[in-house]
Amino acid sequence: MLKKIKKVAVVMGGPSSEKEVSVKSGKAVAEGLRCSGYDTKEIELRSESKEEVLKCLNKVDPDMVFIALHGKFGEDGRIQKILEVSGIPYTGSGVFSSNMSLDKIKTKKVFMQENIRTPDFEIIRHDDCSRAIKLKFPVVIKPPLEGSSIGITIANTKKEYINGIKNAFKFENTGEILVEEFVSGRELTVGILGEEALPVINIVPKGGAYDYRAKYSKGMTEYVIPAKISPMCVKEAQRLGLESFNALKCYGFARVDMILGEDKLCYVLEVNTIPGFTETSLLPKAAKNRGIDFKELCERILLSGLERFLRVNANRSLVV
Repeated sequence: MLKKIKKVAVVMGGPSSEKEVSVKSGKAVAEGLRCSGYDTKEIELRSESKEEVLKCLNKVDPDMVFIALHGKFGEDGRIQKILEVSGIPYTGSGVFSSNMSLDKIKTKKVFMQENIRTPDFEIIRHDDCSRAIKLKFPVVIKPPLEGSSIGITIANTKKEYINGIKNAFKFENTGEILVEEFVSGRELTVGILGEEALPVINIVPKGGAYDYRAKYSKGMTEYVIPAKISPMCVKEAQRLGLESFNALKCYGFARVDMILGEDKLCYVLEVNTIPGFTETSLLPKAAKNRGIDFKELCERILLSGLERFLRVNANRSLVV
């Protein structure tokens, strides 16, 4: 039944600030699926309109949709909802999990409830952005619905904090900003594929900060894979990666970012339900180290999406 997939639509672009990266990811995925023999069509969305999405898909009439949309609309559950209502199978996590994972504030609350170690944080609302915070400097200021380090500031002083809050609100319309304790240590990421935690990667930006430029400019960051950390730290990072993935009820694949602190403990930062698929992206690097090449990675993600669709619809039939 899984072999019935013949035509795949890879959706990319969209209205988020990560559009440029999304297009690169989508084109790479499309090429990977073509190499595996799938009739693959690229769809670059221009807006978050349901009508546009369905119009583009109707022209292609795909058996499956591979979602390569990063950030808002792609990772917040909205396109997933459109596809579910339309009965079109798609890759990755569902509506609820996508929405919870993209929102860094919702994610932090889940981590706290599930006793998953994460840096301390405070939520700053638009009407009290000048109030004093209990966290000690330095702190990390994050727009909760952005990815790729967009709008993030590391503040060491009150002045930097105030400017960072103002900057973050330029990217946020929910009225809330996440202010997080800065944990000094090594940046790690754990890719999740199916129910497996992939090899841990240590991210070493050459310019000091792992910002947008460091993430997407070739040669700006060194990726040590597998990470040169103790076997105990590797096990903890992979355990926390899977726990975070499961706590948010994610599906298929994801990437979990964390910090290995100077106290030798891992602190989970966030879960990315649609991580990058560019030549510098981390999930493909981890999969390759595990012996899974890019085209196989794309196909496995595709087939897992169909498996989920068939299982969910079979369960609905049983209920009816």
